[in-house]
Amino acid sequence: MKYLSYVQATLALLLITFTFACGGEQEQKNEELLLGKWELQKASRNGRVTESLTDLYFEFFQDGKMRTNISGLPESVSYEVDGNTIHQREGQLEADYAIESLSDTLLILMTKINDYNFNFVLTKVIQEE
Repeated sequence: MKYLSYVQATLALLLITFTFACGGEQEQKNEELLLGKWELQKASRNGRVTESLTDLYFEFFQDGKMRTNISGLPESVSYEVDGNTIHQREGQLEADYAIESLSDTLLILMTKINDYNFNFVLTKVIQEE
């Protein structure tokens, strides 16, 4: 009986360790993939396509700063990645964006602003060297 309890406790500890370790890796991966400039391809407000955000962009930097024009004017603000959430702070608009999908070329964000649900489909701008 003691052996079975020991095995169960060891497995539980390994599971907890693995869960926390993977969470940190995913957050770091998200931060790395986010870096660069993203331009809007499609936006919806409350499930309906909207053209009012046509020129929307986000540009993420390693120092925790980002540039965006989501408030209507370009501004530099701070951001933080927490799991699958981007927290935008210090600007005209403070917002939290849920990362629905993120790859090296595609970023899908969801957020709620002024009681409207927004969905943004963005593609990464490839910098020519």
